[in-house]
Amino acid sequence: MKRGEIRLNAYIDSTIAINLVENDDVFAPMINAWFLKHDAEMAASDLTRMESRVKPLRNFDLPLLADFEIFFARRVKTRVELHRSVWDRAAKLRANHRFLKGLDAIHLAAAIEARCTAFVTNEKRLSSVKEIPVIVIA
Repeated sequence: MKRGEIRLNAYIDSTIAINLVENDDVFAPMINAWFLKHDAEMAASDLTRMESRVKPLRNFDLPLLADFEIFFARRVKTRVELHRSVWDRAAKLRANHRFLKGLDAIHLAAAIEARCTAFVTNEKRLSSVKEIPVIVIA
């Protein structure tokens, strides 16, 4: 990174976190390559953390649960708070984009309100949202 350049702060949704922690053969290398190429730091909210932990909790997979805790502690550099402004923005996003599910709208709103420079996901349908640059790794 050159002096004076601003590092990208890219919000990740739960699909990205899951692919990275579970070391998906296809997606994990692509995701890591994108973050390396763009010298970007990861941002996420507790919603990302919550969604990522469902499967290991359901399966009583304590080692995987521990891997998620390590991931969120070490790789995610910015923890995005879900303040009232996020919920208000999520409502506006859902009103403007009828295809958006509630949780997707919250993730996108969190990224926008935190002034993240990008939103990284595996979900192609989110690419039509123009309020933030959506990076689809698929």
